[in-house]
Amino acid sequence: MYRKIEEELKISTNEASEMFPDSYILMRLESDDTLNRVGTALYIGDTHRELLPVRKALEDRTLCTIVEGLNHRRSLGGVIVGE
Repeated sequence: MYRKIEEELKISTNEASEMFPDSYILMRLESDDTLNRVGTALYIGDTHRELLPVRKALEDRTLCTIVEGLNHRRSLGGVIVGE
């Protein structure tokens, strides 16, 4: 079940991931800069799938993204070396 974040949180995507480690976070980013991903956390939810309709229902979807909580992040691990 998703819920709206009542207080306006202006944080980076990494901070949001740490603050809500077991959730998915819907954020509106300030810019499309890939190195400095800072924005406002709007909603948190249990799954990525339940936040998609919430994102589509927003009036302004510009720069909105869904961030995984720290415990949901996966790593392929290892190093890939090609020839």
